[in-house]
Amino acid sequence: MERHEPNMAGDRPDPPSRAAAAWVIVAASLILLWSLVATWLLAIPATAQAVCPAVHPAPAGCSPARVPVAALWSGILIAAYSTVMILAVKARHRGFGALIGGVVLLAALAFAAHRVTLQV
Repeated sequence: MERHEPNMAGDRPDPPSRAAAAWVIVAASLILLWSLVATWLLAIPATAQAVCPAVHPAPAGCSPARVPVAALWSGILIAAYSTVMILAVKARHRGFGALIGGVVLLAALAFAAHRVTLQV
């Protein structure tokens, strides 16, 4: 474990430990995996034999317009995930709050991706 000098000025937060950064990486990876799978399960077109009822929002696979929306949100989620990974691996001096904030932002974007894809 790394040892740091106490922060007398109070201007910089203490850097998170490697274990904390590892937990952030695991959490962000699971969020990304879940959100991409859930979003694409909504977007992948159903087979030709499937019957799609006329309800709103359409069931999974019943709206071909969801494919471009899912692709757009996949790009947004991957960019946000990349930012969280850079924070966790390279920018550990920003503090634990930045890492947690990145994971919360990724989770919020994952929820938005699912909701927007569902409503198309």
